[in-house]
Amino acid sequence: MANIAKNKETETLDDPYFMGVKRAPKMFETATVNEWLRMGEALPPLNTYFSEFLSEGDVLIMYGEPGSAKSLTCVCWGQHIAEGTSFFPTENKNPPQTVLYADGELNVRQFTTRYRGVKFSPNFYRCEFNPEYEPKDFEKEVIEQIEQEAINTGAKVVIVDNLTWLLNETEKGTEAGKLMKSLQKMKNRLGITLIVVAHTPKRSGTEPLGLKDIAGSSRLGNFTTSAVALGKSIKDEHLRYMKCTKTRNSAIEYGSDNVILYQISTNSGMLGLEFVGYDTERNHLAELPEQKRLEEYEAVKDMYMRGQTQRDIAVSLGCSLAKINGIIKKIKKQ
Repeated sequence: MANIAKNKETETLDDPYFMGVKRAPKMFETATVNEWLRMGEALPPLNTYFSEFLSEGDVLIMYGEPGSAKSLTCVCWGQHIAEGTSFFPTENKNPPQTVLYADGELNVRQFTTRYRGVKFSPNFYRCEFNPEYEPKDFEKEVIEQIEQEAINTGAKVVIVDNLTWLLNETEKGTEAGKLMKSLQKMKNRLGITLIVVAHTPKRSGTEPLGLKDIAGSSRLGNFTTSAVALGKSIKDEHLRYMKCTKTRNSAIEYGSDNVILYQISTNSGMLGLEFVGYDTERNHLAELPEQKRLEEYEAVKDMYMRGQTQRDIAVSLGCSLAKINGIIKKIKKQ
């Protein structure tokens, strides 16, 4: 890497100085693939907070329709990170970390009503917007203020609940992209892990959750390292399911064919989510209208007869593998 560092043992792409002189920022850094691999192997491992869902340094977007327990999950996750404990069945490999929860959902009275009597970790901080503060540029200043609070508390993990609190125009893809870039820059400056909560537009409840369901367009998903969707089950008003819709750190284990089921309960001593088991997402969605069911059946049949694999069909139609397998079984019986 002669064009970047004279001494490969002591200078890397991350060094702010080159030969004792401060380097000017560059848009790109270039090295051979082997040199990139050498540098990558020298990096410390990234420990997970919640298995495939979240690792150190990630920008995660958590989304779901109203009432899908997003805020409950944020507080549960925040408490487990602050304690250094695992949120079953996922695994936390990190020691206790300082967490900042920027709460744009509940005021202090509502938060106290929900969590009265709970003993939270002293590593867990919460901030809420002061209604008397009058910013000149809200969208810019709110990120700056969250960053300052993260510095003040020494937070290693910041949870922002929710996205519409940061930006009033997230429904526009270009504005959503700008917002995520600003959050990415904040994350990089502080060297933190970032969780951002988003809503989904109104859904029929018949289709699996995907990145396309994030309010503000799927562009938001393009700027994240991981994404987790929370859904409401048609089987029980207190039942929720969690699935991974994007990760760059590992293979997806908890996808549409293996969602995690949780029950909203207080059995842990606080209002939160209690592990129930695993299931396919399809079992917790509303039934498709008959016409759409027939169209889906014909689409699967056409793709199957043309020799496409069940997995390819599932990806093309945005369905679970189990669902495609069931339709093909019916086709074979004809």
